[in-house]
Amino acid sequence: LKQGVLPWTGEIPEQVSKALDKRRARRNLAFERTLQRHLHELGFKTISRGKPGDHARLGVPKVTTEIDLVCGRSGDPNIWLVEAKDPVSVYGFAETARELRTFYRDSKTKGRIKPCYATQLSRKESDLKPYVEDIAKELGVASPRDHSAHVLQTLFVTRHLTPAGYWISRPYKVLTEAQFL
Repeated sequence: LKQGVLPWTGEIPEQVSKALDKRRARRNLAFERTLQRHLHELGFKTISRGKPGDHARLGVPKVTTEIDLVCGRSGDPNIWLVEAKDPVSVYGFAETARELRTFYRDSKTKGRIKPCYATQLSRKESDLKPYVEDIAKELGVASPRDHSAHVLQTLFVTRHLTPAGYWISRPYKVLTEAQFL
């Protein structure tokens, strides 16, 4: 329950489902803020919680979806696009399979395509990648020491180890907060 899920599957009353969704959203937001604080402590400059219409804050012409965190440090060529995830701990095969599908397989529900996490992150990367130097400027990050261009590095950062990080053909790295920092 602390993670915002019930320890069983099946029908859940709508009010309970909404309460669990709110709980998970609060946990994820708390994780994003903790990650941002730790990055600041290590000298990173960050822009967090970018929303559609927030493109000027990032220095890009448009943002089509929420950006959890963009960060970088002066002198470092890497500008990081971070998708912070706090997935529920998994203990069984079915839970592991569900998490892998959530990360890596688009699904169809009621005739609509629900993009998986990797598809969503790909959209964010497409919005930002052509404008990495503009993002670096908005961050206030100096050019790399060797005067080369900045590079957008895109990844998932999770609170704890997750099966998604062990998927062989994953399109993006999946690191724990400790591994990333």
